[in-house]
Amino acid sequence: MVELGPLQHEGSPRSVEEVLSAFPYSNKIKLLGRITPPYKEPGSASPSCRTNRGAIIAVEGDEIAAVKELSEWLNEYLIKQKEYKPQIAEPPQAPNDDNKEVTFENYLNLIKEWHGKSKEMIKYIITPISSTLSSPKDTIASSNPSTVAVTSSTPSRKDSTTPPDSPLMSTSIKPVIILPTFQLQASVAYASRIPIQDAYSPTDHWQWMATLWRGTVGPDLTLYVRGYDPKEGQVGAKPEMDDGVRCLTVWKSREAGAKFAEADLRRVGFEVGEWMKG
Repeated sequence: MVELGPLQHEGSPRSVEEVLSAFPYSNKIKLLGRITPPYKEPGSASPSCRTNRGAIIAVEGDEIAAVKELSEWLNEYLIKQKEYKPQIAEPPQAPNDDNKEVTFENYLNLIKEWHGKSKEMIKYIITPISSTLSSPKDTIASSNPSTVAVTSSTPSRKDSTTPPDSPLMSTSIKPVIILPTFQLQASVAYASRIPIQDAYSPTDHWQWMATLWRGTVGPDLTLYVRGYDPKEGQVGAKPEMDDGVRCLTVWKSREAGAKFAEADLRRVGFEVGEWMKG
């Protein structure tokens, strides 16, 4: 098991949530990446299948509203590139914000559900999608942000009147799943709500919860939204890619009404595009 590493600050946090927030998010993403790696194609897969394989992108972060905002922006951005067929999928259901007790049974039911959804996501990203460049009807339509399930797409038919040597040939479109929060948010949320009634420490408690995702597919890339408060003198850095963790950090001001910086969004688009090509 990967260790989370030393705490970022001293003190004695009282809750599991406070303890986990004291550890670098990159350490938690790295640990989850070891437990649930991205989908790996069988060695017998043909080169064309490997080329057409899409991706699963998780968007995590400090604030759910910012996560949803970036997810929707990325969805629209990828549609405009006409090289991808993105779909915003419903993320794992977090515990309700009420006083009801959250149990291990609730969490285990969630994990069971996502073992099934994991297979659906894999099927979606490995299903080849073709598009005829000359046909307006083949233009990718905008995905509905409220999509609640991932469904595989049927390749569009190529016009039988188009000659084989025509420049208007079918091009492969890469399917992309965007999850506004995924395994990180779910594991932390449930670990924070399920009381510790044994000898486990808060970090061991969360790591055990994270391990239960084993056997499901992990994201190919994670975008993590970091909030900063200009009123406290904090300054947001430029988006930064950590290739080892497969995580792109994106900063956003916590001021009311603040949007992502346009330059940062352009950088996000570039980094995601380069990652998809790689």
